[in-house]
Order: sequence, then C-alpha cells, then structure tokens
Amino acid sequence: LDLLAHVVIAADGAHSRLRQSLLPDLPARTYPDSYIMGDYSDHTGHGSSAVLYLEPPGIVESFPLPHGVRRWVVRLGAPDPGST
Repeated sequence: LDLLAHVVIAADGAHSRLRQSLLPDLPARTYPDSYIMGDYSDHTGHGSSAVLYLEPPGIVESFPLPHGVRRWVVRLGAPDPGST
C-alpha cells in the first residue's frame, strides 16, 4: 500500500520511539500527571453540557463531541514509572 500525503501527524506520546527517531534533538518532556481518554457513544442525558466530577480520588471530565459521541478524560495522578 502506497500513500501520498502533504502532512503526516503522529500522535503517539512524548516518550515515543518515533518522536525520538524523527526529532532526536527535541528535549524530552515530563508532566506531573497522567490522563486516560476515550470517546464513547453518549447515553448520559447531559446533551451539549460539559460535566466535571470532582471526587476525593480524582477528577473525571466529560464533554460532547459531534455525532452523538462523548469524550471522557480521567486524571490518573502521577505517571506510572513503567509507562515511559
């Protein structure tokens, strides 16, 4: 399969091997928190509202996307040392 593109975007993380091989002089970044995100069919009843759930263990945010989809973002806290 051959493809031709004017722009290629690789969104595979701050510690990816691809980023390191394409941009070897770009300094690595670390962030104080980790997040997990997913897009799912919206059956919440929240409609066009964004929602934040502030709980003692952490924060969950949810907001609508086009076509009946809702994005969920969960703050996990400090990064897992094994994920780098």
